Amino acid sequence: MGCRRAFRRGPVARGARIAAMTKMRLKSPVLRSLPVAAGMFLACADAAGLSPGVNDDVRFDGYSPLATTTQLLFREMSPLAEHRALALYADRKQPVSPYTLDIGAERFAVYVPKAPSPQGYGLLVFVPPWPQASIPRRWRQAFEETGTVFVTAANSGNDQLMLPRRIALAIHGYANVSARLKIDPERVYIGGMSGGARVALRIALGYADIFRGAILDAGSDAIGTDLAMLPAPPLLQAAQEHLRLVYLYGTEDVANEERARYSMQSAVEWCLPEPAKIAMVDRGHVPADATTMQRALRLQEPAHVPLANLDECRKKHEGERAAAVARVDALIAAGKRAEALDALRDLDARYAHFAGEDIQRLAEVLQFR
Repeated sequence: MGCRRAFRRGPVARGARIAAMTKMRLKSPVLRSLPVAAGMFLACADAAGLSPGVNDDVRFDGYSPLATTTQLLFREMSPLAEHRALALYADRKQPVSPYTLDIGAERFAVYVPKAPSPQGYGLLVFVPPWPQASIPRRWRQAFEETGTVFVTAANSGNDQLMLPRRIALAIHGYANVSARLKIDPERVYIGGMSGGARVALRIALGYADIFRGAILDAGSDAIGTDLAMLPAPPLLQAAQEHLRLVYLYGTEDVANEERARYSMQSAVEWCLPEPAKIAMVDRGHVPADATTMQRALRLQEPAHVPLANLDECRKKHEGERAAAVARVDALIAAGKRAEALDALRDLDARYAHFAGEDIQRLAEVLQFR
């Protein structure tokens, strides 16, 4: 079987369109260099034929244009952090590396159910806390019952760098599996356990053009903080329209039960669809059991309805963002540069790319380095 272009199907094509839209809206040098052409991702199925059941030690050879270095910087770092990273490249007179890893050297594990639904398989991309690419045996029946493909990467656990490896491997894994199997774009999810769940939440927000939901097992953070940053307006709007967050935790895992509570509150605050939770009675900080995983996947299947007051909610945050930007402008006008820089950093930490255009403008005016 020959090569197939991954961008011919739903979520990847949507990703290219949003990247292109964002490229036109913002003026960052990162965005001017985004390779968003639909034909750029090529993957040869012969390099990794995926058969029903467990596929171990899988090699992929396709790079996703949604996981270039510049895309990762834009989607997963704050505007000021992105600004610093690009300035460092410029100071060293070095070009930005196209990708952060050698995809041919990476190994994945993929579980493929026996049969997809007429619309195609669901897909769960999983960020693990552990180093190996493993498919928990207890979850396999859940994947069969729901027709969900599972993909996870080796060497993407808690001991690895987040952006260049854990996030990049998740997006490359998604794109390569989507190039080989018929995937229903309305059933594409990101998930993780413990530290992997916290990374998965970041990915869900930064790649809301791809993922329709997230399964967060024993790990999460408050949205709108530096641990779960707000993405650019088109991506935040996509998240508000369809991103369903499902939180799993053991009732004996007190710390992560509390984190889940704060994270769910922040999801509602930022106008996302109503999140769901599953509490595993008398369980601690351990992976979800079979029944819980199946319930989590089932909770993702109904069409997600945006909040009834979505327009009002969005206007509230747009007004607060405008007031925060105006405060920095006023400090600049008053000649209070040091205070303006502090206010700019606060703006960056609170709103990230939701205020990306203004943060970039103000950084240039203040000659931020």
